[in-house]
Amino acid sequence: MAHLAQTLVVRSASSLGNREAGLAAAVKKAVAELDPDQPVTGIMTMEQSLARSVGDAQFYARLLEIFAIIALLLAAIGIYGSMSYFVTERTHEIGIRVALGAQRANILGLVTRLGLKLSCMGVAIGAALALGLTRVIARFLFGVTAAYSARARVPGRSLSTNKPGSAFRAMDSPRPAPPLARSRSVSTR
Repeated sequence: MAHLAQTLVVRSASSLGNREAGLAAAVKKAVAELDPDQPVTGIMTMEQSLARSVGDAQFYARLLEIFAIIALLLAAIGIYGSMSYFVTERTHEIGIRVALGAQRANILGLVTRLGLKLSCMGVAIGAALALGLTRVIARFLFGVTAAYSARARVPGRSLSTNKPGSAFRAMDSPRPAPPLARSRSVSTR
């Protein structure tokens, strides 16, 4: 006789506490009365089932978090190194400015402007590379276009479509809606 893999969910009147084994035995007995050859395995509580179902997602989220922290640390070290290099290169200029009477705020402003210029250049280069690589990666993903990926990253874009609340929902949602789920609203004036 063939055994089919099926899932049976049983709801109890109250929390089980330490009575899990008693409920499992009662379920096995009830199944045995219906079909004595039917095996009953993999008995678990709903909490255990939920923990098992989200386990992979939690692992990947934790892994992504670790990589994001490493990337942030590397970026901070890179910015510090670049700033240190450029300030070291301009030490003589800073010394001459101080000798000619430049105030501490002026020197700090000079270094801050330099840092902002480097940061803006980095953001511009990174955004250009991200858009370019999005088009390359979109070729390998079924149903995803580069335009869809670019729209998903800009939650403020929906402010121009007369739906200001949707921008805030887009920022709160963990991922964008699939392309088939999105549609333009039709005005019924």
